Amino acid sequence: MANVSLRNKWLLDAEDAVGTDTDAQITWLKTKRREYTPAIDAGDWETQSASGEAGSSSSRRGISDMTQHDAIVSALHFLGGTDLGGGGSILQVQFTPGIG
Repeated sequence: MANVSLRNKWLLDAEDAVGTDTDAQITWLKTKRREYTPAIDAGDWETQSASGEAGSSSSRRGISDMTQHDAIVSALHFLGGTDLGGGGSILQVQFTPGIG
């Protein structure tokens, strides 16, 4: 499940980009989602440290391409723009007294 704050960021970005028309937001979000697909297909690699003759450096990005992609898909699901199934179900256990 995608981070709700990141999902909401994408929902607001879609509204900022195309207004309040849900169909336009869905189209915009699908376009943005496709921008992340090549990086995910390639393995979404991240270099955290590098070294060479001139020295070394270390860095880390805050949000991976996969996380962004998942948040966009969550936003699309929220808007009804995709049917990837539900988010799961709650299992309810009912105890019946006197059995056993």
